[in-house]
Amino acid sequence: MPPAMAASTCAAITLNLFRVLQILVALFGVIGNILVLIVIFQARDVLKNQTNFLIANQSAADLFSSLQLIVFQVECFTKWPSLVPGSIWSKLYCFFWQQRLLLFGSYAISTFNLTILSLERYFAVVHPQMYLARSRKRLFAFMGLGTWLLGPIMQITFIVVHVYYKDRECHVRQSAPSIGVAIFLWDFFIPVGVMTFCFIKVFHKFRTIAKIQGNWNTESAQGAPGASFVRSSGFPSPSTAEGSNSGRTVTGNTLQVPTVYQPNFPRRFEKSTARSLQRRNASLTILVVYIAYVVCWTPNQFGFLQYNLGGSIDWGGLFYQIELIMASCNSGINVIIYALRFKTFQTGIKKMFKRQDS
Repeated sequence: MPPAMAASTCAAITLNLFRVLQILVALFGVIGNILVLIVIFQARDVLKNQTNFLIANQSAADLFSSLQLIVFQVECFTKWPSLVPGSIWSKLYCFFWQQRLLLFGSYAISTFNLTILSLERYFAVVHPQMYLARSRKRLFAFMGLGTWLLGPIMQITFIVVHVYYKDRECHVRQSAPSIGVAIFLWDFFIPVGVMTFCFIKVFHKFRTIAKIQGNWNTESAQGAPGASFVRSSGFPSPSTAEGSNSGRTVTGNTLQVPTVYQPNFPRRFEKSTARSLQRRNASLTILVVYIAYVVCWTPNQFGFLQYNLGGSIDWGGLFYQIELIMASCNSGINVIIYALRFKTFQTGIKKMFKRQDS
């Protein structure tokens, strides 16, 4: 949503029920995201685990937007002391608060951080060797922090170009449809496209790993008890070659490699499987967060796209109110996903309440 449009929605919202719902949703987002941040930082590995660091960054952005949403809604139906016209505070209010720069900027930060999370999962699963390099891991941390500068670029650009303060009043120039389309592409379409690509590749990789593990399980069941083996394999060899002292024999054009038993392989295989399951669970959790984002924001984003292309919006209508509620829910719904999917979060919450009881 272009920031300038948000100013007109406050006066247009006439359904007090929806205002109350937005405040309740935002309150849940504040409490929930504070809990997420406390649990993650108490785990003491937030700087070592890239996924945890990015989740903490996500919760910080969602917390910031939830706090602003509460203040915004309270401002809509209460009378605040008016600022002195022409003062520096009046100008700051015009550019930063009245046009909702900080609110929609924090929404954009959350979107871009989720995109970085998806890329982090992509490299962790699809390109693990590249991901394990320390420089690459630090890169994701810097990218997560960089979303606070990169995310709000379109909102800042809109305000710089179209908002001005004159005659002690805040004014907004009429923007071209291309500006609204650019905001839609930057804030929604491109991030969703990147995230969709990442998760398609991630789960294609998981399917490949599952097939390989299934083959190992089948072959292990046919081998010696307590041991694992590499089956005989064949590959082209010169027909003139003869057997060597290594125990390999040549039959026709195929080099036969004898079965090799590896007594310690099951333990290594179990560790590899455990790591694979851990990566899969983390990726599934971020996938659910991505799906929730798409569900919550798609109606709002496409609604404003058609508005910027010449359509109309009933600012006080039921459909628009539902769009706002859905978009607001996205800042708090991630907390529910973490509570259902992350054992670390569940354990941290239990420890927190046990300390309070004692």
